[in-house]
Amino acid sequence: MFVIDGSADPLGHSGDTDDGGGASTDAGAEGGGVHPHGDAAWTVAVPAKMPQVVGSGGPTLTSPVVQAITFSNYDLGSYVDDLVKRIGGTNYWRAAVSEYGIGPLTAAAPVHLAEGAPGSTDDATIQSWLAQKVASDPSFIAPSADSLYVVFYPFSTTIAFQGLQSCFTVGAWHSSFVSNGATIAYAVVPECTQSDKTTLQTVTATTSHELVEAVTDPLPLTTTMAYATVDPDHLFFQIILHGGEVADMCAQWPSSYITPSGFAYMVQRTWSNAAALAGHDPCVPAPAVPYFNAVPRFLDTVQITRQDGTVAPTMGAKIPVGSNKTVDVVLYADDDVGEWTVAAEGVPVGSQNLAFTWDKTTGQNGDVLHLTIHVGGVDAAYGGDPFLVESTQGSTTNYWLGYVSQ
Repeated sequence: MFVIDGSADPLGHSGDTDDGGGASTDAGAEGGGVHPHGDAAWTVAVPAKMPQVVGSGGPTLTSPVVQAITFSNYDLGSYVDDLVKRIGGTNYWRAAVSEYGIGPLTAAAPVHLAEGAPGSTDDATIQSWLAQKVASDPSFIAPSADSLYVVFYPFSTTIAFQGLQSCFTVGAWHSSFVSNGATIAYAVVPECTQSDKTTLQTVTATTSHELVEAVTDPLPLTTTMAYATVDPDHLFFQIILHGGEVADMCAQWPSSYITPSGFAYMVQRTWSNAAALAGHDPCVPAPAVPYFNAVPRFLDTVQITRQDGTVAPTMGAKIPVGSNKTVDVVLYADDDVGEWTVAAEGVPVGSQNLAFTWDKTTGQNGDVLHLTIHVGGVDAAYGGDPFLVESTQGSTTNYWLGYVSQ
């Protein structure tokens, strides 16, 4: 989706464990996970079907030119200028976007406005303001098939987007509009804070999210979207995570926020179709440690309700209220990590609609465990119930989503 929720976690997950911590190396990680022991004979027992962010035929920004725009009362201007200047040549950027046909990002000369940001505004007003600036201010680059404008607002500005308020119910977004016959792709990044990050970390991580999504899906509110949705079998990922663009697919996991080696800023890891299919960590660049996880095997076509109230088919477990069903859970690892522990819990965390019983709570690559799910209620927001499968070894926990409906 074109929105990253910077405050409310749709999973309701505390994020107190992760698979790599706040710092990670991105060296050599362009293809997803790595095999630290170099064991070419290792066979990853990856499930046959894995989630894929699918292209819808729309354009991408294959050679993006990005212009950072800041106001006189914005205090992080030098940092965001530097981030935009440097990010396009990093291994992080190559890992995030190269498989989607995107090349290096070029930073245009930043715009430092003499005017202060308004106390309040909304997305429609921002579009009108940006159109006027592009048409009349020579410091703004001319719109092109690869141009992207990123407008940074200070904390003092409250911004409304489709009924959502900046830093409370929406963190940042990217979109597009047409002005004087030209399509203008843009992103809006408010200056928000999060409890587990500094203000600068929040802004740079959010900026990386929007940059990756804006180049892989620059026209998200049109009929010509690009990489904007998840394959139908795994559509529940998109709906549960509140977005199906490549950054949305990793934004809820605490391990996705890293400061890559040799780069000064926190960024967000994003989804790799290739890494997911290969059984590696699908959020790249991946830490230089083995990846392991557990995936429920769904055989039923079920219904799930979108945020707009429409209903769509996806794969899940069809279980009537008051009944049980046992599903297979496939364990896989991209290197020999031995056994790990599995658990399941409802989403949002604390939900009591589902109860879980395992035949075993430990296993290793290639094992198939059996999870019995009892349905005691239904989440009206989804017309069913999401859940998390957690795989834990030591201080590392990896997560997978599941879905139950009637």
